[in-house]
Amino acid sequence: MHLLWNGEEIEVPGGLTVAAAGYAAGRLVLQRSRSLREPRGYFCGIGRCFSCAAVVDGVGRVLTCREPAREGMRVEVLDGDPEPPTSVAGSPATQSIPSQCDVLVIGGGPAGRSALQASRGRVVGITESASPGFHCGTVYGYFDGTWAVLVGDRSAQITAKKTILCTGSSEAGEPFPGWTRPGIMTATGARRLLAQGVKPGGRPLLHGVEPYLAWMASVLPAPTESTPIAAVEGRERVEAVTLADGRRVQTDAVILCTPPEPHLELAQLAGAELFWTGDHHVPVFNRTLDTTVPGVFVAGGVAGAVTARQAEMHGAIAAGASGDWEAVLVEARAAGVEPVEPMAWVASRPTPSQWQR
Repeated sequence: MHLLWNGEEIEVPGGLTVAAAGYAAGRLVLQRSRSLREPRGYFCGIGRCFSCAAVVDGVGRVLTCREPAREGMRVEVLDGDPEPPTSVAGSPATQSIPSQCDVLVIGGGPAGRSALQASRGRVVGITESASPGFHCGTVYGYFDGTWAVLVGDRSAQITAKKTILCTGSSEAGEPFPGWTRPGIMTATGARRLLAQGVKPGGRPLLHGVEPYLAWMASVLPAPTESTPIAAVEGRERVEAVTLADGRRVQTDAVILCTPPEPHLELAQLAGAELFWTGDHHVPVFNRTLDTTVPGVFVAGGVAGAVTARQAEMHGAIAAGASGDWEAVLVEARAAGVEPVEPMAWVASRPTPSQWQR
């Protein structure tokens, strides 16, 4: 496949996203920041950080980690704010989403797929990236029981008797001087590249904490390091890092292996209460994964799940097909992580009778 990258023709394998194609061809800089014009590139791999936004076929601020590369596509580094229109890749503009359903599943990851399969009645699934059985769209609002969805360039509304939020979680990374340099990415971003057959660098360094370092090392054998990073060398991409103890490590890719942060935006829009687990906030939920908002449930990473299997269990429980919380707890502890248990908030506030375990 051939792309025109900043006016230069490059050849890349087929079946890649634009960002992965750039990585495979050594084009890591996808945009320059608005104020300082510093280089930015692929980071999270899931369309949340906007560091991979570029101008694609004349359209500005396209999220290249989610945009499939196509023959003859024109890609240009985004320099500050785009002059062409802004676009977020992923949704066909002609797709129709039902206005009402019995169960609405938002999010197409392991929890969402499990919930979609286990739910009964008129079930609708919505996710931002293409996934079998799901409509493609971005849920962006909640108004008195109705969810607002962006489908392509138009808005739709959907009302559900029951909503299961499977919005997931992702690593926020770890800020240090130079951490925005191209070549530095989250573990999720690195796994997304590997899934497309693209290795994130020739000398990757895994940096973070356990058990996340071990998880990443199982799919990308590379040196691991937990000592804080004090400085990053390289202008257009990372070339080396200096650790807090003075050691210098040559690397062209730093993979940040840190605890995932739940994606709480839709739960908060719906008015769900939160509690602090000791590491991060999650929505308040009970053993059936109800939140404090009637008819709104959570499952998967947004509820503190840390493995795909644990997220799948969440999805089945939220759909009403299972209630085996002990298996959920065992799965998390087997992965080396203390699980988030239902009703962790009761010690600090009165418990309504309907929320008793």
